[in-house]
Amino acid sequence: MTESPKPEPARGGFFVRVMPALLYTFAIFYGGLVRPRGGGMAFEHADKVLHAMAFGLMQLVVFRALRFELPKLGFRRQNLLALGLVVAAGGALEIAQAFTGYRSAELLDLLADAAGAGLVAAGLAWRMRRDACTGAAEPES
Repeated sequence: MTESPKPEPARGGFFVRVMPALLYTFAIFYGGLVRPRGGGMAFEHADKVLHAMAFGLMQLVVFRALRFELPKLGFRRQNLLALGLVVAAGGALEIAQAFTGYRSAELLDLLADAAGAGLVAAGLAWRMRRDACTGAAEPES
């Protein structure tokens, strides 16, 4: 019986894999809690598209951090955990905005956050299945 090869440790350390997720999350919270400037949106519901894009990217950086911090958890659980953390961060941001005098909490913003993160999580899962079918190694990011 041959032993399956051990997975190689992820390249980069804490500052390369985890710190970007922490800094990005901080930046999203900072941007979401400062007083908005007077600029208008390019089209109706543009803010929802921006929410989806911002939290989709957060899904990716949080997933990368979890791949580094919890390598034994497995791809699917890491992806789902990242999705849960990102949606929870979106909910926390909306709750925090409710306590400012110049921002409002909106359920549609949270739904846009979840949609963006969910699309990226689904894309990561699709890529993993595709790579498994073609025999490619498990993705590193």
